[in-house]
Amino acid sequence: VSLKLQQIENNLVNLLFKLISSQPLCRYIYYLDNDPLSTTKQDVDGVNLINNNIILKPFDNTILTENLVKLFINPIEGNLKRKPIDEVKFIIDICCPHSCWIIDGQGYLRPFRIAKYICELLDGQNEIMGIGQIEVEYFKIFKLSENYSCLTLFLKVNTVTIKS
Repeated sequence: VSLKLQQIENNLVNLLFKLISSQPLCRYIYYLDNDPLSTTKQDVDGVNLINNNIILKPFDNTILTENLVKLFINPIEGNLKRKPIDEVKFIIDICCPHSCWIIDGQGYLRPFRIAKYICELLDGQNEIMGIGQIEVEYFKIFKLSENYSCLTLFLKVNTVTIKS
């Protein structure tokens, strides 16, 4: 079981580093104005988003007081009794202030733009985790507070055949 848990943790880290490698994704997370992809803006160092905008825990209370887009990335389900473990479910919560949910003048919704780039990076990919295929299965939107809502992506990650 410990090897399976370690592999899940490794998959989470690989997923994180794949996401922060995308400049358009990092820009939609970091720049909250109506033109995050503008060539007049500096590139965003994805590493600086970790623990500020991209969080590897289920929740961060600062989201209720800060005006930031935050992504929460977590494994949520896997059967450790299966021999071998074959898939692990992950979620990515894209939490966005209502004040920048709509990107004025472009007809875009920021959480959907972010989800688009995440899907382009991950959906159907095999090489990212060094394991098996990643499938973005579905999404769900929920209201977090009077000022925030979230779009959650549900991912299925096929994993290596580790036996306990």
